[in-house]
Order: sequence, then C-alpha cells, then structure tokens
Amino acid sequence: MIAAQRRGPVTAAQLDELAEGELWICDVVRLELLRGADNQRQMRVLRAELDGLLTAPIDDRVWERAEEVYDGLAGLRGGRHRGVQLADVLIAAAAEARELPVLHADSDFDLIASVTGQELIRLA
Repeated sequence: MIAAQRRGPVTAAQLDELAEGELWICDVVRLELLRGADNQRQMRVLRAELDGLLTAPIDDRVWERAEEVYDGLAGLRGGRHRGVQLADVLIAAAAEARELPVLHADSDFDLIASVTGQELIRLA
C-alpha cells in the first residue's frame, strides 16, 4: 500500500497498523513523510522505520502512466489536470503499477481514481 499523508508527521508504525502489516511507499511519499519530522532526531527515527517498508519504484513505466493520467485529467470537464499535484499523480501511478490501493487523505486521489479506476483507502 502506498501512503500519502501530509497532515503532520505520522510514524510508519501507525500506518502499518492501518495497513494490517503490509505497507508500501514510494520515494515521493518517503520524502513527504520525512519533511514532516519536527527535528533531526525525529527524522532519523522515522528514516529507520521507513527503511523497513516495501518500496514501489518510480520507473519509466510509472512516469509514462503519470503522463497518461494527466491526459485523462485534462479530458475531464474543466480540464482538471492543472489542479492535481505532480507528487500525487506519481504516487497513484506507482501504486497502480503494483496493483496496490492508495492510502490517502487528499481529494486529489479521488479525482485521479476517476481516471484510473484504482482502489483507494481514505484516512479518517
């Protein structure tokens, strides 16, 4: 499962509990989570926790799919592609490539899923 969480620091243990033991991230999510650390000590602890998670790569196939998703978003009424963050499209494409649901708390993923049809799990 790829977690996208931007509302403050969340530990890998908390996310792992939500994911029932199988949590996937990608490098974009890793950086977003690390950015939320309050200090260097917390960041080092979080890095160690994140090292234990499975990683969905952002490879050429994912970059290509991200372009396709943006194309699909542009085709929606009002051309919705401009309002969706690049990071969110990459996260969704990395999850889709591994057939993983996206654990999220961001409405951009709902919009992306309207194009991809992929499974989402919304954080409360």
